[in-house]
Amino acid sequence: MISDPKALAQLEYVGYFISGLGGAPKPYQINEGIWYLEWICAGEVFPPEGGPPRGVGWIFLHSPGDYTVNRSPEDMHYECATFSFRIGHTRQIPDLPKRIFWSEEPESQQFASGLLRDFHERQADPSLMGLLVIQQLAYRASLQQRSAPSSPLPSVVLAAMRRLKQDLQKTYPLKELAAELGLSVPHLSALFREHLGVTPHQIRIRERMKRARYLLLRSNHPVKWISAEIGYGNPENFCRIFRKHHNESPGEYRERYRIPGRIPHRS
Repeated sequence: MISDPKALAQLEYVGYFISGLGGAPKPYQINEGIWYLEWICAGEVFPPEGGPPRGVGWIFLHSPGDYTVNRSPEDMHYECATFSFRIGHTRQIPDLPKRIFWSEEPESQQFASGLLRDFHERQADPSLMGLLVIQQLAYRASLQQRSAPSSPLPSVVLAAMRRLKQDLQKTYPLKELAAELGLSVPHLSALFREHLGVTPHQIRIRERMKRARYLLLRSNHPVKWISAEIGYGNPENFCRIFRKHHNESPGEYRERYRIPGRIPHRS
């Protein structure tokens, strides 16, 4: 994937962008001679080519002529670390996919924010830092390729997934979901186990935990409020489930991973 590291694009700049609710006013087209990365560190954003919104850990790679991301869901914003590389007749763009996902959200955030700090505060060598970024992306791309499903998911499973990710405050019985899709509960559960290796209930919990992590890191809301926001009327129940999945309490998670000074104000 990387034949000659010395010939790769040269890192010139590392920045950080915070959008308003609903995203940025407009996308920008990447200039000639520039290879550009947008590393999502908070919130969600719609890919330029369309599709569902993508959150923390998604990395968008842009070649000259491509457009940056800019749209978020109406009630959300997005934040991204940005990496600008110079390319030319002596340098080449790395052979990497245009979209890479780093599934471990806190590690992805820490890596990107650490590079931002090192570039501006420690005056790190841009050549070494750029090579580190490219090598990390190549590694994550290889993991992504290995974990990709061998065949597309059935449309009914995709539809169920979309419903399970919506309205997390609502108690959503599996019987109701199965009825909406014209399936029995055992059939729906069997499809999930066959194609995803998990149950619909586990997907629902995963989405609630994902939203909880976002709110813990990107807001000042108390744990009790976050618990209710994602559908847990009993905060003690929420804390128990959160600790089961993350080996620490919501408060401990917030203290460990929160990046100070990055909380947008709401009107």
